[in-house]
Amino acid sequence: LASTDPETQYSSDQRKAERKKHSEDVKNTIFQEVEHWNNLQSEYKNYVQWLQLNGQNALRMPVFAPVPQDSREEVLSGIKDLLENLQQKGYFYNEVRWQHIGCRRNGEGLQLALLDLESLRKSSEESAPTVKDQIESLEKRMRSEAVGSNTGLFLT
Repeated sequence: LASTDPETQYSSDQRKAERKKHSEDVKNTIFQEVEHWNNLQSEYKNYVQWLQLNGQNALRMPVFAPVPQDSREEVLSGIKDLLENLQQKGYFYNEVRWQHIGCRRNGEGLQLALLDLESLRKSSEESAPTVKDQIESLEKRMRSEAVGSNTGLFLT
């Protein structure tokens, strides 16, 4: 049974205030993501935007598939270039994971993009990993996935 004690119940005004704050937090996160896409991957500038759908904040962005496991080794140099570009612009991923990297085929081959830009950090932080460390982390994950696929385990 729900408590009927007025001290422990949220008022309608409190719930409205919490929903409004949450909505503003989501909107700010989306605006930050849009800004990162526009500043760091400007080739997608016309495809990334904040919008409202059914009164809810949403992010429209290009669709990218995950990098297929059998293509991961061949795209490491392209990922290194993306991370170096990111670093030159003053940012880094706190922890690069394969799910942060998307790909799609175009007329020129495989096109890569960094995803989840909301999780970027400024490079001025002392704990910023090097691009070399980030690539080694992806390689380690790739090796553990290969071992996992032979044993029936799948790690990302």
